[in-house]
Amino acid sequence: MRKMLILLVAFLLLLISPGVIKEPYISIEHPKKYAERMALLLWDEHQWRCLHELWQRESKWNPRADNPKSTAYGIPQILGMPEDTPILKQIDLGLAYVEHRYDTPCKALVHHLRRGWY
Repeated sequence: MRKMLILLVAFLLLLISPGVIKEPYISIEHPKKYAERMALLLWDEHQWRCLHELWQRESKWNPRADNPKSTAYGIPQILGMPEDTPILKQIDLGLAYVEHRYDTPCKALVHHLRRGWY
């Protein structure tokens, strides 16, 4: 719960600060930087590297990636995510999912390497 509160506060602070990433999506580096900042609030550098690899394998960090075999969509490939979900919200939802389901990105990555999905 504490980690989710930190993530929410950080997201809100980012929204009111100058230089907030605006839609439409321009560069893959911007969402990665945002994800890195948010992930480092929740975990450490090692976990960030696991998250980076996980989402690279899932979507290649493409916010419009969709899975023809399921309803997975976006950077984190969350089932049922609407196609109009903003990029930063995709990342926030992905971080929350990883923390809720696996506790850490490295545990999610291990599951992905074993099963091909997370």
